[in-house]
Amino acid sequence: MMTYVCDKQREWITESPYKEGVNYHRSQLFFILEISTLVIILLAAFLSSLSVIVAILRVPALRHNLNNILVLNILAMDVNVTIWSIPFSLADLLVPGYLTCFPRLCKIHGFFALLGCFGNFSAIVLVSIYRCVNIVFGNRFTWKRVHIAAMVVLGWVSSSLITLPPVTGTASTHEYTIGTHHCSPSWEDSCTFYTVCICIIYIISIPTLIICYALIQKKVHKSAERMDQYRRGSQDHQGNEYHPGNHGDTQGRSILKRKVSEKDSVRQINRDNTATGTPSISSTRPKRISLTTFHSIPSVVERVVETKVKRENSSVRINRLKAIKVKAFMRKQRSEKKVAISGMVLILTSTICWTPYFIVHSCRLAIHPSHAYNVFAMWLAYTNAALDPMIYTVLNNKIRAAVWTQIRLPVTLISSLWNHCRS
Repeated sequence: MMTYVCDKQREWITESPYKEGVNYHRSQLFFILEISTLVIILLAAFLSSLSVIVAILRVPALRHNLNNILVLNILAMDVNVTIWSIPFSLADLLVPGYLTCFPRLCKIHGFFALLGCFGNFSAIVLVSIYRCVNIVFGNRFTWKRVHIAAMVVLGWVSSSLITLPPVTGTASTHEYTIGTHHCSPSWEDSCTFYTVCICIIYIISIPTLIICYALIQKKVHKSAERMDQYRRGSQDHQGNEYHPGNHGDTQGRSILKRKVSEKDSVRQINRDNTATGTPSISSTRPKRISLTTFHSIPSVVERVVETKVKRENSSVRINRLKAIKVKAFMRKQRSEKKVAISGMVLILTSTICWTPYFIVHSCRLAIHPSHAYNVFAMWLAYTNAALDPMIYTVLNNKIRAAVWTQIRLPVTLISSLWNHCRS
């Protein structure tokens, strides 16, 4: 038995173009599938967004990170979809067409629903621009909180300006559709507005995302090549250095051979000088050596040994510093790879989730989708609000640790209370 809120709803439901959507609700199996999937999406989007927001705000290290401020902006857009879109569709499943009785509520709901779509894309673009500048340009530009705040405000203002024309009635009007179970702009009435929206998403936003993360991937590839060259050079340098513990008596033998060869060369020169009448090398040296010279020989040897030890210690310190530098560079490279991966995943999820919706409501394509496909396209767009926080939780170690900590806390508390009650 269908519930009617007003006469306008009754007239709207009984019109022939919408009987197909109403007949679907007479199938109990489809109705249960439709409402159960939407409840799961609602709970997943709300709980995942709330857990990540609380984790970022609770941990000071995450809260003071500028990148996480932009992540909070994405989550705010997802919460907007969760609060202003999904509950209205859920209520419409129970009372189909009730939004036709409240035109102002339909406008407000449609405004925030469209704001969630464009706001999500703008927030992802801002994160990609921040990461691209931070990784590609490095220390050439220093980000401050003022810059991040200006970017967030710019994202909200630009998204609001895009969604205002249907509210004011300048480009289109919000109307209720039973296929999506919520109010959305009448795309067929204003094909120009639809074309502008498509251009903003698929010609401006998505190419910007691809370019930013392509530059990040190129930077990561160059850094990996530079790191390989540095490691090969350091290994060659270490191979040419003297390590007493590894060589044993080889160094002493080479020194002895060098001394023998020097004596042989001196004897050969003296033979040549004798044949030519030139004084020999040994005759030019003083025949008497003072006692001070004998006393200074040990000190000279000590200085030579001390110099060798210092050189060996300095080479060990240099190798340790190089190892530390290599480890730090590897950590930075791994984080940059994760940034590139998370960006590509965000691009794919946002594109995949919202493309069917714009295909269904296209004013350029002569298609007549069924009610089931309309619902699938709308539910898939809602799923994007649940996927964004999950992606950041999986790919960010610090956020994942913080979320896991706050999940374990109530579980530990409940188990401790249960054990106390049992005892």
